[in-house]
Amino acid sequence: MGPMTEKPGRRRPPLQFGIGTMLAATTALAVLLAALRWIGAPPLAVGIVLAIVAVAVVAAVALAVALGRMIDANHQQPPSNHHE
Repeated sequence: MGPMTEKPGRRRPPLQFGIGTMLAATTALAVLLAALRWIGAPPLAVGIVLAIVAVAVVAAVALAVALGRMIDANHQQPPSNHHE
């Protein structure tokens, strides 16, 4: 059955991150911090990198939530009956 046969009141499940995504993000952050320690970066540089990563994560989550809401809003609108 295609998307036209779905019930109009159905909603998508809420945005969730899988365990694989969280494991990959944690591994990437660990590798980044290990590389900074290996090259002997000062604590201030590590703090700046962590702040940049934190801001990027918050921005990515906010973008994903906004896109999800936009998609939900488009699916909840009744189809228009405009004939050209």
